Formats: sequence, C-alpha cells, structure tokens
Amino acid sequence: MDIKGTILRAKDGHPVPVLERDGLKRHLGSMYDGAVAASCWCEKVVSKRTENIILFGMGDCRIVLELIEKVPGQILVYEPENLVLSQMRTSNLYKKAVKCRRVKIFQASEHAKFSCTVKDLLDDDWVEETMLAVHPGYVDWYEEEFLKVQEICQKICDDITFMRAPLKRFTVAMIRNQIANFPNMTKGIPLKRLYRKENADIPVILVSAGPSLEKNVEDLKEAKGHALIWCADAALPTLLSHQVIPDLVASVDAGKGLFCFEDERSNLIPVLGSSNTRTEFLNRNTAKKIWGFDHEQILMMQKRAGIEISQVPYYLGVSTAMFSSAVEFGAENIIFVGQDLAYASDGSSHTNGKKEYYGDTDRIETDGYYGDKVYSRMDWMAFKEWFEKMIALYPSITVTNATEGGVRIEGTIQKPLKEVCQELGQKAVCFEDFLEAEDNQITEKEAVLMKEQMVQCVRDLEAVRLWGYDVTFFEKDYHQFPVMSMILSYMKILEGDRRERFETALSFVSDELEKGGWGR
Repeated sequence: MDIKGTILRAKDGHPVPVLERDGLKRHLGSMYDGAVAASCWCEKVVSKRTENIILFGMGDCRIVLELIEKVPGQILVYEPENLVLSQMRTSNLYKKAVKCRRVKIFQASEHAKFSCTVKDLLDDDWVEETMLAVHPGYVDWYEEEFLKVQEICQKICDDITFMRAPLKRFTVAMIRNQIANFPNMTKGIPLKRLYRKENADIPVILVSAGPSLEKNVEDLKEAKGHALIWCADAALPTLLSHQVIPDLVASVDAGKGLFCFEDERSNLIPVLGSSNTRTEFLNRNTAKKIWGFDHEQILMMQKRAGIEISQVPYYLGVSTAMFSSAVEFGAENIIFVGQDLAYASDGSSHTNGKKEYYGDTDRIETDGYYGDKVYSRMDWMAFKEWFEKMIALYPSITVTNATEGGVRIEGTIQKPLKEVCQELGQKAVCFEDFLEAEDNQITEKEAVLMKEQMVQCVRDLEAVRLWGYDVTFFEKDYHQFPVMSMILSYMKILEGDRRERFETALSFVSDELEKGGWGR
C-alpha cells in the first residue's frame, strides 16, 4: 500500500506519527493527553495475569511506556511500518522506551529475529502469561502483517503443545540423567573437536530403526571400513544380530529402553551421547563418549569451561541428533538407511516387526519413497519436515536416501543401498583414528572447570530461592544461570499457578542435586 507519513505535535507537546493512505489519515496516538489515553487502553486490555506482552504496532510509544509500568516482564513490539520507526527514533519517548532492557522493538525486516525472540520467550513456560495485543492505531490497515505475527505465535504454541506429552513422560528422567551423567561429561570428546576439512570426503551412513532396515542390513557389511556407520540405539540390536558392528551408536533419549544394549558388544562401541542419555548404559559402556549438541545449560557450562560447543541443533529424537552431528563432523556425503518415518504395509513401525501404533484415525497419508502413498503420523511428519529444512539449509551436503521404503524426503537422492556401497570406493576409513587423537580429549583442566560449574549450580539455586519469583524473572537475567534450565523444564510438566510451580520446581531440582552428590 502507498502510505505517506508525517509527525504532528499533540496538545501536551509529544510527537504523534500520522499515516495517510488513499485520502484517509490515521493518528498513531492521542492528539490531546497521550499518557491518559495510553493508561485507559492498558486498563482495558492488560489483565492482572499478563506478565509479558507482544504488541503489534509501536505508535507514538505512549502505550509502550505505559506497559513498562503495567507489565513486569518482556515487552516485544513488532512495528510493521518503517515510516513510523524512522520518524520516532529521534523522539524522547522512543529513546525512553528502548532504554528499558525489557523492551525490544522489531521492524518488519527483522521478521526472523522477531520469531526467534518470541520462541525463546514462550519456550520458557510463558505461554499462558503472555498476551498478544494490537495498538489501536493499526487496526484494519495492517491485517496481512498482523496475520503473519499471529501465525508465528500460533506455530510456536502448537510446537509447545506437541512437546507437552513427551515432556511429561521424560522430564524427570532427563533432569536426573543430567545430574547423574555429569561425571561422564567431564571425560570423552567434544564433537566439535572431531571436525576436519577432509571429513567432507568421508561418507557417513546414518542407520535408523525403520521397518525397511531388515531388508538391506546385510549390505552394510560392504560399506564397513569404507564409510562411517553411525546407528541409532534402537537399530543396534538388528545390526549386531547381523554381525554389523557400527563405528558409533547414538543414544540421546532419557527414556530409551535398556533392551537396545542387552548385547555385551554394545558396551564396546563408541557413543554419541548427551546429558539425557540413560546413565546405566553410559556407566557400563567402556568405549569413548562423544558429546554433541545439548541442552542450553550444558552448552553454557561447557563454554565457560573452555570446551568448544556444538553449533548445529537437532530436533526431537536420535535420528535428527545423528544428522546434526554428521553436519558438525563436517560430512558432505550423508546416507540414510532405515529412515522410514512411516508404517510398513503390515503396520509395523520399527525393525523386527515392532508395532508402536497403528490407528485409522490418527495416521497421515503422504507420498512414499516409490511414488506410492504410505501412512505416517504427526511426530514422524515433523521429523520429515525438519530433515527437509536442514537439507535445504546445507546445499553443499549430498544426502542420499537408501532406505528403500517409507516416506519420500524432499532434497534427497533416492538410491538402493547396494548401489551406494558399490560407489564408495576402496579408500579405508577408520573412526578410531579420530577418537584416539590426544588433542580431541577433554583435558584435566577442563574437567575441573566443568565440575566447578556444577558446584556453582547449587550456589545459583540457593540464590534463586532467596530472590524469589519476581526478582528472578523480572530483575535478573535468569538465562545466565544454568540451573534455571532444569527448573523451567520441571515447571513445564506441572499444573496450576506459575509461582507455585516455580517453588515446587526449586525444591525438586534442589533435592535431585543433593541426591546426586552436589548438595549444599
């Protein structure tokens, strides 16, 4: 739309942006007493429960200044009209607003940055306490832009809702594993240290536990020694039963069943792990442990200890963790095996005929590997979308889908595993060479600094307890305290008032730290 903008002075002297379109004028603030008008708007719109607000439209900044007084938390402002920002940047009202550290103002060109900031806010268990509101001067003129903002918020809320079920199942185990696994995480190899430029020439086969794995697992024997074979924990029993010993087993899920590791040989295979990994398995596995992307608090502690942290995040589940880790490793030739993300024709969901779920009402029909139609489900479709986004994000990486079944993953080259193996060549690849290099290991100094970080977590928790809810969330930069990540995770699985959930989470994490030997 063709919009012109001017600035007028209200009767109380403050500047008011005025937009003109098709002969119509829109005043983005009161021409009389702006402070009173902004106060009246806030009284009508902002509830007592509102702790953060996302405001569409900045206007003359009077409402933003009033929100600073009324809302204790974050004030995120999305300004769709560049004219308004350019006009108001020199005004004292704007300068006063942005001086408040709780206020963040985004222009239309900062769409991605705005989306990330909203996600970070809502992910911290703020969904119910965060309001989306529209500045009155923007109603009707920016419907398309406001719809985009609504879509951003809705998508984030949908993702959070999607995560609630697995969070309730695994959060307690995750927190307990994070604490119990900490001694393991002071030893081993940071994934970032395995990166070499020449890794681009090393094929990496990622083996997942889809039902198609059974029909091509034997072909992996041809690839052994000419490509790295990384397998998901659930695929390990199938590989071992066919006498295929992978170079690495990935296990990053807190609730993973120990049946995956019943074969004694599993204890001799290097592990791609995380703070979530089942402690029982990590403790009995005698091979090298490789630490990739992890929870924010773990990455923060590693960084403070001088350990290089992984930069490529993964989605839910071990298959996405393997893919992100292969990217971090520097591989540019990645091959999928057993990545079905769909039910087989007999309804099985995993290798060995395991039927995890097969229902007519919740199954999703989608395009299959062979151009047919197959049945998937919501979480698998989310993985498919994630893979497709990652493949598009890294165009230099060739991803071959040798699954020979399941869904079609856009951006991959479809090729039978036997053919892939024939093309590997005879160049020898030895993963042990990477793992034995002395400069890859966590040093004794780094280990000591990591342990100091956990001791600091106990001190930080006690400080948070003394500060209480309001000071912690509205006066302190609580993201700087790694222990807050565990507290927030536990809060998400509780019901009721957020303040009460905060107190309950404090007690739970404190008790778990003490049980883990990190007491007061």
